[in-house]
Amino acid sequence: MMQFTEINYTEKLDHIVSEAIDYLSTSLQSNTVFFSTSNGTVNTIRRVFNRRYKLLKEGETRNYRYEFCRVVTESGENPLVINDLSLHPLTKEHVITNFIGTGSLIGVPIFTDENEMIGSLCVFDLDAYRFTEEDVRLMKMLGYIINQSLTLEGALIKDPLTGLYNRSYIFNYFPTRSMDHPRTAVLYLDFDYFKQINDIYGHAAGDRALQTISGCLRSYFPAQSTIARIGGDEFVVLLPQEKEILTEDYIRSIFQLIYKECHNGGLVINGDKIFFTLSAGVSMYPEDGSDMGELLNKADLAMYDAKNKGKNRVEFYNQEILGTYTRSFYMKNELKQAVEQRQFHLLFQPQVQLDTNRLIGAEALLRWKHPQLGDVPPSEFISIAEKAGLMEDIGWWVLKESFRIAGEWIKGEKDNFQLAVNISPQQFENKQMAEDIIKLLRYYDVPPEQLIIEITESMIIRQEKQSLDLLHTLKKEGIRIALDDFGTGYSSLSYLASFPVDMIKIDKSLTMNLDVASNRKIIEAIISLAESLDIIPLAEGIETKKQLAFLTEHACVYGQGYYFGRPAASKAFAAEFLHKNSGYDPVI
Repeated sequence: MMQFTEINYTEKLDHIVSEAIDYLSTSLQSNTVFFSTSNGTVNTIRRVFNRRYKLLKEGETRNYRYEFCRVVTESGENPLVINDLSLHPLTKEHVITNFIGTGSLIGVPIFTDENEMIGSLCVFDLDAYRFTEEDVRLMKMLGYIINQSLTLEGALIKDPLTGLYNRSYIFNYFPTRSMDHPRTAVLYLDFDYFKQINDIYGHAAGDRALQTISGCLRSYFPAQSTIARIGGDEFVVLLPQEKEILTEDYIRSIFQLIYKECHNGGLVINGDKIFFTLSAGVSMYPEDGSDMGELLNKADLAMYDAKNKGKNRVEFYNQEILGTYTRSFYMKNELKQAVEQRQFHLLFQPQVQLDTNRLIGAEALLRWKHPQLGDVPPSEFISIAEKAGLMEDIGWWVLKESFRIAGEWIKGEKDNFQLAVNISPQQFENKQMAEDIIKLLRYYDVPPEQLIIEITESMIIRQEKQSLDLLHTLKKEGIRIALDDFGTGYSSLSYLASFPVDMIKIDKSLTMNLDVASNRKIIEAIISLAESLDIIPLAEGIETKKQLAFLTEHACVYGQGYYFGRPAASKAFAAEFLHKNSGYDPVI
């Protein structure tokens, strides 16, 4: 809903109305030209021109019920033309007509496209006056210009999907209003797992989710707050300090209310009930800055800190967060040259047939040793590389290097050895991915049947048809497909049935927490499901005899983890595992 008292509307309204009144004052000879805003109760004279008699004063407020403006806005005429007030049925008994005796009026009602009343532009005189057709056309034109100017202004500062403000309004609003309050909290919110909702249920469902979240924000943030949607699933709230002191506990209490609402209500999509969570970062004006850009950047950093700490939480900006993200920015730049400077290397972790303890292959794992930062864990640099759009180049380096090493091993007559390689989401979006992999295999003389490509479910559902075509192309060549991290996130049985999957990798978060009864049940269900679909289950994260015994007892076929061997460089891996003539004793 348009609120013409807001700063952007006020400035636009005052400017365009001033131009219209100046033009009318020279074109028509009536005494008074004015524009008033009305809300159904109060009529406020916003701009006025008086020629001979000072009939109206700018800024004065009147009872809407007794004003000519009500006649203009409620008559249904656009414009309403009254050459003699004493004769027209709408005005002859009007209180103003009774007072002045006679007069003339032409008025144009101003409404939004949603049919919300803003006010009226009017020309008024104490004498009867014959308005010409040219006068009528002029008034209609100026009324239309005012209406369209405000509609355009609304489009420029409002998000059409949610009705919230947009980034432009936030930046324009803050410099004008920040000085009205001693402190303002700038909150940067991000919808957790929004991409998965879009991928699984479609963009229409994603739009409904955003509208539901917007409703939660409107309901639980104080009335003085300014709420905006500034990106796909990103929101900003400006919360000025008024009656409530902006303590961390107060701000967290608002999020607790939103959290409860989202979880109690949720959203039903295709029969599934979806519950929402938000991660939020907070910066404070004036402590953390006086510029909106700086405050938003710092709140954004705090929001990513909340994401990294597990999502569905609020974090407040501090210098430590800045240090963390300064490191991330540095790493992003360094990653761009890491391949050229040969800073990456591969480690290989053994994969074992659990009932015989026999080596069946290895998973290639990417590692980064930076000259200044030292060993940077994949959990840190891979997400940075993905956000920077670098994983496709890095991923192809992994394929080339792992195929080169595997080709050397296979020449040593390890013809039953399987190599598992992870594919990044950015690689998977390349329609030529399957053909490029097949060319690489031939170049390094690696038999396709000895390669396992590991993908995640989210990669499949992102572009389902393209994914299916790519996987079938790989399968026709003899390459096998493993579904990684199964048992977490949005695992769906339909994808196992419809996509050519050869192996399910049970996520280590389940294997390493067998004390939790629900984890044991999930593992049992996954193994049973895999057996029914003729898919091989492989458990990750095996570290103890107890875990191995449980998995073996429940017929899990393959496994990997520190119990069998830690990831090792290619030469060390070959010396430890490939150069033995038989099976090997596990590392305990």
